[in-house]
Amino acid sequence: MLFYFLFLLLGAAAAVGVTLAAQLSWWWLLPLAIGLAAAIAAAYMLTLLFVTLFLPRKEGGRHSPTCRFIVVHTVAWVLFFLGYRLDAEGLEKLPTDRTFLLVGNHRSNLDPMVEMVALRRWKLAFVSKPENFKIPVAGPFIRSCSYLSIDRDDPRKAVSTIHRAADYIREGRCSMGIYPEGTRSRTGELLPFHHGSFKIAKLADCSIAVMTVRYGKRHGLRRRVELRVPEVLDVEYVRANRTNAISDRVRETIERQLEQPLD
Repeated sequence: MLFYFLFLLLGAAAAVGVTLAAQLSWWWLLPLAIGLAAAIAAAYMLTLLFVTLFLPRKEGGRHSPTCRFIVVHTVAWVLFFLGYRLDAEGLEKLPTDRTFLLVGNHRSNLDPMVEMVALRRWKLAFVSKPENFKIPVAGPFIRSCSYLSIDRDDPRKAVSTIHRAADYIREGRCSMGIYPEGTRSRTGELLPFHHGSFKIAKLADCSIAVMTVRYGKRHGLRRRVELRVPEVLDVEYVRANRTNAISDRVRETIERQLEQPLD
């Protein structure tokens, strides 16, 4: 229904644009196109805002494939218009028959969205900071995509989130992503890892996919985003090793990958 309305709006805007264009000189076409695009974007955001009125306000509700579809495709379009071009390699290593834990370096606030778009074939959600759930429109939508908030200042709540993330993976609800650094690195250098992040895989008895993300320099309107999956640790390895040993191996894998030149 939402996309039917948007296509209807787009068709009406195009009809108005064609009608006006026939009456105006060519000098008016560019501002007219920009105005129509802005109007459509505003209408789209208002529509999403209206939809959030019916979305759950608490975590743990029903996973919504519709919300996931909307989030992935909206972010994909935003990244496209911002000039971001995703270059992903190694996705063939990711499990397709079972859910898993995704871990990697954290460079930007865009990382979860970029990775969610790149891994759109997989049902992927993230453990994220509580502030992200307070963002208008975005907060209710990511909550409906099974994102979980983690309060690292409250150990009891953090442990509860770790267990819930493991439950989501074990139940096959979705794969979960978490950044062991706990926060984004502003310098690009890896921050110390929180070993507890890897307890999710131990509790869920699942494999761990390692992903790195790097952002290239902007060339004109374009900016390349490199995503790599250098390694997937199978369930047997996760079972046989302690969380600190797993953490150390993942960190070494990420460091080696980040040492490779960025094309």
